[in-house]
Amino acid sequence: MTSVEKPPGTIKTVPEDFIVMEDGRKPIKETRLSGLLSNNWYTKFLFTKMGVESERGLRHVADELGVERGLVSVQGRKDACAVTTQYVVVQGAFRPCFAHSNMWLWQLGPTSNRLKLGGHEANHFDIVVRTDVSTKPVAQAMFPNVFGPQRFGDLNPAVGKWLLEGDFAAAVELLRGSYNWSRLAVIMREQSCTATEALLQPEFRVDLRFLLQQWQSYLFNQLALETTEAQLPLWTIENNWLYSKWWNPYDLDAEMCYLLHAEGKAPIMRPVWVQAENHQVDPHPLGWRHRFKLRPGSFATVFLGSMYDLKDASRERWPSKRQITAA
Repeated sequence: MTSVEKPPGTIKTVPEDFIVMEDGRKPIKETRLSGLLSNNWYTKFLFTKMGVESERGLRHVADELGVERGLVSVQGRKDACAVTTQYVVVQGAFRPCFAHSNMWLWQLGPTSNRLKLGGHEANHFDIVVRTDVSTKPVAQAMFPNVFGPQRFGDLNPAVGKWLLEGDFAAAVELLRGSYNWSRLAVIMREQSCTATEALLQPEFRVDLRFLLQQWQSYLFNQLALETTEAQLPLWTIENNWLYSKWWNPYDLDAEMCYLLHAEGKAPIMRPVWVQAENHQVDPHPLGWRHRFKLRPGSFATVFLGSMYDLKDASRERWPSKRQITAA
């Protein structure tokens, strides 16, 4: 069977081309803070950012509010070259001070608990695909629910593999030159320690867990492209046999495994195929405007890639262009 040739399309030429709204909350490019309003120990905010990497933005929130990064919880990471909105919950007292030219924090009020990853209802997207093609694109009913390339940033996902195997020196070598390396450099300077020691410091724990999740995501992508199952569990020690074709370790680091699985004992199940809801396609002076809704954890770039030979302009501007492989 001959595959259908897809028309070319470019996304993320500028952040305004790619709008992501958690639970449909529209961007508020204004900051309003009132401080801790009651004895309730959790405060909820709407966080809007434009052209800022997710973790960098959340660290700025923590720094400005005068709290540790671990006290700032979210329901998911949002795209860097985009205008994004999401809920943020801060635990405990905070300084009602926030300033940045491309980020805004709007205090919503007290809430009852931390946010959990994937805890929101959906992400809503408003995306301009730049193209010269005049024929209206038609989406498939379902598309593969693999992790998009932005999940891996500028990194080789095998960093997580080396961490789980306890080879921290190998992990550090793969981190050199990346955003995470700049984070390690700060810790090395402040703690007067080596890169391997900095990797295990509490200040790097959030980054460390995401590096482990990147390897978990890479493994899922490999299995999802070959399976006939409707859903699959993400890699855990218990279901390692499912992924043994791509990785079958003899020994694992207990602390790294605990960190990866800390938010739940049961394996996280992920559907292999999903669909976009309420998909609308309208003409735009630069191409086509797509508006749709996706379940948490599904990637708009993968959905758009089912219709276009997609080019992500933002990735070409990254200073570090690493091949995403397991080696």
